[in-house]
Amino acid sequence: SAFANKPVYLEDEVNLNITGYDWPSRRKKALNFLNTLEQNQARKFLRENNISYIYWLKGQRARLGETQLGITKIFENSAVNIYKVD
Repeated sequence: SAFANKPVYLEDEVNLNITGYDWPSRRKKALNFLNTLEQNQARKFLRENNISYIYWLKGQRARLGETQLGITKIFENSAVNIYKVD
């Protein structure tokens, strides 16, 4: 987020911990999003948290596919995939 000047849902847990931010609850919600097989629940998470883009390291992904999540890949290189939430 520092490079893109965009807010993120969860990043840099070390600094969040130092500042006393309640990041564990966000992490739990993010993990639930990644692991759910409930399409409506996953899309609701994205919508309710105003998530417009998803940045995943190679090999990182949700259990649901792109179509089920309503996302489109807009960038890929050897390290990351970036998706736009439709």
